[in-house]
Amino acid sequence: MDYREITIILLLFNTPKKYLKNLQNYRKFKVIILDQSNDFKVKKKIEKIFPKILYYKITKKNLGFGKAINFLSKKVKTKYFLCTQPDVKINFKSILRLKEVFKKKKIVLFQYLKFHLIKTTSPTKLVRKLFQLKILLALFF
Repeated sequence: MDYREITIILLLFNTPKKYLKNLQNYRKFKVIILDQSNDFKVKKKIEKIFPKILYYKITKKNLGFGKAINFLSKKVKTKYFLCTQPDVKINFKSILRLKEVFKKKKIVLFQYLKFHLIKTTSPTKLVRKLFQLKILLALFF
């Protein structure tokens, strides 16, 4: 299973240090991060975990979840991306298995609480429409 087809998008906002351990599972993936708390100390700690971050942006204000995802999804160059937050713990093998299910079943989006995987054929329009729904289990085409 190829992890190079997946980019991890992380949204941070006043992230407690204890949750930074959860990010270890994403080390092999391409990673894009938006920190909405203007915290440069967290950035230094995360750069130690991910020495090859594709993109790391710090903002002074909270853009909100939907706007932040729309912004970051434009930076994705891989076939799939996973949007998550530091308090969500997902292991490496589970991400790869989920990608394989998406690939076989041609699923465009899966969302459960703070867990999102989107096939990036045209992500911006898709994300804008679908993130308005609070509970979306699976969308097939």
